[in-house]
Amino acid sequence: MVEVTGNPDAGALHCFEAISAGKHVVNVTVEADVLVGPMLKQLADQAGLIYSLVHGDQPAVIEELYDWAISLGFEVVAAGKGRSLEAMEVAQFTAASSQLARPSSSASCQSGSVPGGL
Repeated sequence: MVEVTGNPDAGALHCFEAISAGKHVVNVTVEADVLVGPMLKQLADQAGLIYSLVHGDQPAVIEELYDWAISLGFEVVAAGKGRSLEAMEVAQFTAASSQLARPSSSASCQSGSVPGGL
């Protein structure tokens, strides 16, 4: 069964019911996995079934990056979702530049008020 609702409550329920019915599960609804993924994985393992996220979704990409860093000998102390800054960098720079151009502005005060800092 492939769960793709994007709804955490429905996704968790669908996955649970599929595993209870003896079906393998591929979960695309990351929000459901965040809530009950370890429990669903444990239930699937106990039933001899597969519970998996799709490759390419954020948790799978984070795990791949983790595996890559470990394989290079790095110690990973934290992993998680970051945001894409490409589009925001220009907007932040423009906003920060216009704020700093004011005579009463200081860089240290303004960097905290712009998302992501300067």
